[in-house]
Amino acid sequence: LEHAVKDDGTPLSQYYIAKAVNSIKRVIDYLMGSLWSNDIKTPRPYLNPFAIIAFHNLRQYNTPTTIISEGVVEQLDRYSNELPPLHRLLYDIFANTGLRLKEVFSLEEDCIEPSRYPGIFQLKFKPHKVLAARRRHSAGDYHRIMIPQSLADELSAHISATRSVRSAVGSSYIFFSKRLGYATTVIDSQPFIRSIRHIIKKHNIYGDDGELWHFTSRQFRKAI
Repeated sequence: LEHAVKDDGTPLSQYYIAKAVNSIKRVIDYLMGSLWSNDIKTPRPYLNPFAIIAFHNLRQYNTPTTIISEGVVEQLDRYSNELPPLHRLLYDIFANTGLRLKEVFSLEEDCIEPSRYPGIFQLKFKPHKVLAARRRHSAGDYHRIMIPQSLADELSAHISATRSVRSAVGSSYIFFSKRLGYATTVIDSQPFIRSIRHIIKKHNIYGDDGELWHFTSRQFRKAI
């Protein structure tokens, strides 16, 4: 889907592609249904291969997510040490893995696992977007990807430092939002996004179009 383009090279939005797939699904349903006409000379299908495909919240995908250019990534890397410690850790996870925001924010205390390779660890996470499909195929809830030891060490230190918070709230998650006078909750993405945008504005990080870069968390998936 990410590589589908119009004749002029403009990327097609997922919303546009989903509408096309749904239209094909309806055509095949018609050909399989009771309204079949003998005037139609094509073979009658008995199976709709698109029936298992479903799209949700399509309006959110009407505009393709912008890909971060290498120049923007290099500048973000250069100034990422100015982020608050928690946001720096989140940035390092996103930049090294390309995980979705929900996948990162749902990491659990046992997410770091050894691997067979020296200096490399595994990060265990739930791929929520395809979780239902994994369960249908008995693939298990968790997926694993390789991460460098430096990131594994950062995560391990954070997991140790937040042990008392997890114990107090009775959760295995490792990222929380804790504000004075408020209950501890699962982390909110907005402070992290604002921190990245502050760095972009402070250091005048521009895209190839000469405009100040507009950052969203989805862009990390296309930068990996």
